[in-house]
Amino acid sequence: MLTGSADFKRLFRLSTVVLLIACSLLTDGIWILAKAWLAEGLIAAAWLVTTSHDQRIRPWPWADTWPVARMEVPRLGVKRHILAGVSGRTLAFAPGWAMQTPPPGASGTSLVAGHRDTHFRFLKNLQQGDRLLLDTPHDGQIIYRVTASAIVDQRQDRLKNDAAGRGLILVTCYPFEALVPGGDLRFVVWAEAEPGELFGLESRLNPKITPGPNEADPNIPSSGLSTPRLSG
Repeated sequence: MLTGSADFKRLFRLSTVVLLIACSLLTDGIWILAKAWLAEGLIAAAWLVTTSHDQRIRPWPWADTWPVARMEVPRLGVKRHILAGVSGRTLAFAPGWAMQTPPPGASGTSLVAGHRDTHFRFLKNLQQGDRLLLDTPHDGQIIYRVTASAIVDQRQDRLKNDAAGRGLILVTCYPFEALVPGGDLRFVVWAEAEPGELFGLESRLNPKITPGPNEADPNIPSSGLSTPRLSG
């Protein structure tokens, strides 16, 4: 129980500090939301220009990435732009295309990674047979169907990349509700463009393939790739 003016003053100072901290956190939260909203709008605008120009359109002048595709999941009401590269600074704004794989929509298997707690959180709700509508700059819209999903350990499993057909691999960290980001488990979804022969989970995993980097490297063949080392 407070018994004097000294105690009251201490309580007042403590309350003031708590209020200032709360205001600071609120301001930071608003700024983060505003920045995310602005970045999403700039990426969408860059994508619209990309669809009508044969060049890389960066969403802001200092960006080291650019939109390469737009993905929609009708059943879940999800729409995502896909950026080039899977660096941390890129994945902070949108899912990223691993540039050592074929571009999204091209022949071969493309790998796209995203964070489990933001842009790729919806992966846990995907079901086999779900449609993924992929808009590309030059090939129009390509319809993919989800064929399989699995939890893999990046220390042991390597994803096999077939040269034939059009495949899509979506990767995020696992578990989805983890309190600490990182770890070696990945949640992986496979999809194949229509029409096409469905491929099985067994053909997607190959523990003998040497891991590759996350970013583009002209010296690395497109026959194999590693699960990206995401931070959350």
